[in-house]
Amino acid sequence: EASGPNLATAYYNRGNANLQKSEFRKAIDDFTQALKFDPDNANALHERCWARGVLAVDLEDALSDCNQSLRVRPNDAETLGGRGFVYLRLGFYRTAILDYDAALEFKPDTPEYLFGRGLAKAQVGDDAAAHADFEAARALEPKIAERFERYDSLAEGGGFWSTLIDYWRAAMRWLY
Repeated sequence: EASGPNLATAYYNRGNANLQKSEFRKAIDDFTQALKFDPDNANALHERCWARGVLAVDLEDALSDCNQSLRVRPNDAETLGGRGFVYLRLGFYRTAILDYDAALEFKPDTPEYLFGRGLAKAQVGDDAAAHADFEAARALEPKIAERFERYDSLAEGGGFWSTLIDYWRAAMRWLY
């Protein structure tokens, strides 16, 4: 029988448990409930951003979550890395690189950030830097490529047109 802040914590904890089980839809629902009771919970905002990014759904809302999380807790490496991943999903490769760079300043040995930045660098044609990032990420976590392939297999985003719509919505939100 939890209420108020305790209920927010309960939803947040269950959301994290769902993330661990790769039940991203359930995690999003739990983080949404936690945020009803604690709207400025930077952790819940970041985790919901991440879950949406993995599923490649509601990407404009994912950016909003990460941006709000960064307003509450500036320069958080995990949120910067998560937002970098969302930008990567949206095709904002140069912006993804900037976020990954910022995240790596705080946590330089994080394979997810190195690999994500490598993917973005490859998309902008910086093949040598992409290769260096991939190698550094694999040195830290040999199966990092498989993890990113798994993220792609989990994406529910609806294909090209859905991604294009999310891209333009995110661009409009970012500009305005």
